[in-house]
Amino acid sequence: MSTPSNPHNGWAKTADEEDRVEKLIRSSGCWDNHISVVDCMGDNGDWRKCQTELQSFKECMQKNFHNVRKQQAHVEAQQKKN
Repeated sequence: MSTPSNPHNGWAKTADEEDRVEKLIRSSGCWDNHISVVDCMGDNGDWRKCQTELQSFKECMQKNFHNVRKQQAHVEAQQKKN
C-alpha cells in the first residue's frame, strides 16, 4: 500500500497554515526572493549551496519587518493623540 503524498509539502499542518504563510510572504514584497530560495534548494538539494539566495530573502524580510514596525508605531502614536 502506497503512502499518499502530503499536499502541504511536509511543513504545514493544514492548508490554512500554508495559505497564511504564503500570504505573509507575498504581502512582504519578498515573494520573488522566496521563489529563488525554493528553486535553488530544488536544483541543489542542499540549503548550504543557496547562501546568496537565503541572504537576499533574509534581508528583504528584515527590511519589511522594520517597515511594518514603523507603520505600527505611527498608527499607535496617532491613536494616542485621539
